[in-house]
Amino acid sequence: MKNLYIRVARWLLLLFGGVLIGGGLVLHAQVAVAHVMREEVESTFILWRGIGRLTFSLQSEVTRTAFAIDEIPKSVLAEADRTAWVLVVIGAVLAALTLLIRSRPK
Repeated sequence: MKNLYIRVARWLLLLFGGVLIGGGLVLHAQVAVAHVMREEVESTFILWRGIGRLTFSLQSEVTRTAFAIDEIPKSVLAEADRTAWVLVVIGAVLAALTLLIRSRPK
């Protein structure tokens, strides 16, 4: 019975570790996309940016999203990037702990 508890604990640690790693990588990818969209808006001619902001409701979804992401402060993106790396590290530690939990031979 004790062996079953150990196996369940290992499985849960691996599951939570994988979820945290996956969540961290998704957050990191979203921050990377936000940086790319911000660069695209900044590299656009200033007159086109002004027209795009004035006709915001008439723009496509991609353009509206790019303008909205451009309004996010850089400090928030930096904090989200740090949070993503923390999630990946904690998830990797939890997944590595599964190697340390050993069941006793019968």
